[in-house]
Amino acid sequence: ADVNSGGMVIYDVATTPGVLDFEALGPSVYAHDVFVDNDIMYASEINADRLAIYDVSDPSNITLLGTRITPFAFTHNAWSTPDGNFVFTTDERGNASTAAYDISNPANPVLLDEFRPERSLGTGTIPHNAHVLNDYLIISHYTDGVEIVDASVPSNMIEVGYYDSSTVPDGGFFGSWGAYPFLPSGLVLSSDIENGLFVIDVNYLRAARLKGTVTDGD
Repeated sequence: ADVNSGGMVIYDVATTPGVLDFEALGPSVYAHDVFVDNDIMYASEINADRLAIYDVSDPSNITLLGTRITPFAFTHNAWSTPDGNFVFTTDERGNASTAAYDISNPANPVLLDEFRPERSLGTGTIPHNAHVLNDYLIISHYTDGVEIVDASVPSNMIEVGYYDSSTVPDGGFFGSWGAYPFLPSGLVLSSDIENGLFVIDVNYLRAARLKGTVTDGD
């Protein structure tokens, strides 16, 4: 039987190392993935088509702060900036985007931008998971490989690098399934479904942006 209808279950893993102490049941809504930072939980409630933001400072009294239907209504993963002002989501659908939101008011998440790799537009490629490191997104993007995106301006996300390990044509659930950038060395570990483990040394660079107003010169 499903525990908590597939919703979150919270355990204390710190009080007694090596022992899982049950703490509380979270919301009884299935979340494919959750990320918690500074007592805020970002739940990818994939079957409800939405990102849900919860205050979990008191696990026995979890409060829903806000929700947002994501662009392709299949919210697979979410990761916030350390200041909690922005969050990025992926929808695990062909041609879907990695989306950026302003959540300074979590009751009203505002969509700022959507990123898709330009080289594979319209070919059915799928974003899987995005992680935030120093205002960059590191995205496992299935047959596109690992995407490095400058998200320091969340309203204008720009690809600054990629490593495509996939040998499968664009589209489908193949290629990079996870890309983890949090090692002290700075190396990124990418798990390619068909081709195995790739250890990637990323040269993180900021994108160049030009902002202005276009007017008719006539």
